[in-house]
Amino acid sequence: MRKPVMDTLVSIEYPEQDQQSALPVLPRSWSLDEQIVLNQTDAIYSVVDQADSNRRAQLKIYSLISDRSSQLRVERHQLALQRLAEVKSIPKLIDCNFEKSTINPNSWTKLWLMTEKPEGTRLDNYLRDNLLTFKEKVMIILELIDLVKEIHHCGVVHRNLTPSKIYLHPLISADDEKEFGLQLIDFDFAHLLRNDEVQKTNDTNLLQINNAVTHTFYLPVQFETQPLNNNDIDKEKEPGQSERQSPVIDTSCICAILFWMITFHEPKVARDATGKAPHRMSQNSQLIKDALKLATNSCSWKIHSMENHLQLIFDQAFGNPQQQWSIDALKYQIRFLAEVLNSMKEQNITIKSRSIHELNEPFLRVASLISRMKEEFVSYYSRFARVHWSSNENNRWSGHSRVVQNYDLLSIDNNQLEMKFEANRSEKEDQLQISAHIKINESTIVELPIGRWQENEIETIVEIFIRELSSFYHLLLE
Repeated sequence: MRKPVMDTLVSIEYPEQDQQSALPVLPRSWSLDEQIVLNQTDAIYSVVDQADSNRRAQLKIYSLISDRSSQLRVERHQLALQRLAEVKSIPKLIDCNFEKSTINPNSWTKLWLMTEKPEGTRLDNYLRDNLLTFKEKVMIILELIDLVKEIHHCGVVHRNLTPSKIYLHPLISADDEKEFGLQLIDFDFAHLLRNDEVQKTNDTNLLQINNAVTHTFYLPVQFETQPLNNNDIDKEKEPGQSERQSPVIDTSCICAILFWMITFHEPKVARDATGKAPHRMSQNSQLIKDALKLATNSCSWKIHSMENHLQLIFDQAFGNPQQQWSIDALKYQIRFLAEVLNSMKEQNITIKSRSIHELNEPFLRVASLISRMKEEFVSYYSRFARVHWSSNENNRWSGHSRVVQNYDLLSIDNNQLEMKFEANRSEKEDQLQISAHIKINESTIVELPIGRWQENEIETIVEIFIRELSSFYHLLLE
């Protein structure tokens, strides 16, 4: 991969007593403009090209080259940006003094990296200063999912997504129905798949400062025991930590950002001291309900559907690593929210009353309910398309009195959906937790949560299933 060309450096001599606090030597023609961020491990400045005052960039200054943390972080940042050079929504690498400094080491040299100036406003500042609709927030999350998926395809996992690292700008001409453009910064602690280009930096002459990321916004489950730190970007120490390198860390962070955008509360941790996830706390749960009521104009079926899907999204995002979302499965869930919001008409669904309680065997009662759901969907959707369930070995049943599963193949016109129904009976005999699962491909299965209902609420269960499956199939056709 082509390395960035180093400009001629401006040579500046500093008095010996000022060497440690001195600003770094910059490429010729660049000068400092203003300080943007200052913290214990680095500082970020706006810089301007003296030859073109309209050309600005962002300069990130690390600590001294003799600091192990600085070497690891600036190298990881540089390598990540080189991999992402073709991704439009990542500010391009302009220059970096890492390689030159390691060739001619000077213990007082400060490492730095310069990128294009991010376009727009930081997401946290934008949300503070602008009143966004629920739909706009959903669209921003969809844009973020697409961007993160693109960086994953380049072999980069960010691992530290927060609103302060996302820049947002409204699009004047909405191409492809996109309302916002996003840019993503700061790849110091990114994981690089196939990281053969990373040099060995475990030098005994380096200061062994084991700086860790301070997760003030949200701490992913993977870093609860041991925070994200230098060892996660050190080629000699990072292998064998698959959970700490997984792309699902980024999807969990995306869900944390969605939670914050809805409630205006930072999630902080996946579980509090009592074991509750952020969205399960009473205050946050009410804030979500209030936001949905406003977003849907108090439409009851939309509120119920979106609340169920948000609970599913957050349950898995704040769950253990094995539960967390793949990027594609999460995108289907967020697209479903947008589909429900965009549904302008109240669908008229009429379900004829019919009891199934004449069956004494619990398994047969639930199986009869699932069959009823399938039949009523065909009856409803046949007004719009040719639709039928399979009548052969594709229709399979399994389970017992407390868990019933049905596998079947749904045909709608020329499309086929592999589906699984699951009903779990709670300890209270007459309550069922029902869900439908649609297989998109070998790695992506989309869950449609029907909810928890009394066993005799047949018409409500059927109606919700019809709305869920109709909405999902509509988004598949988009």
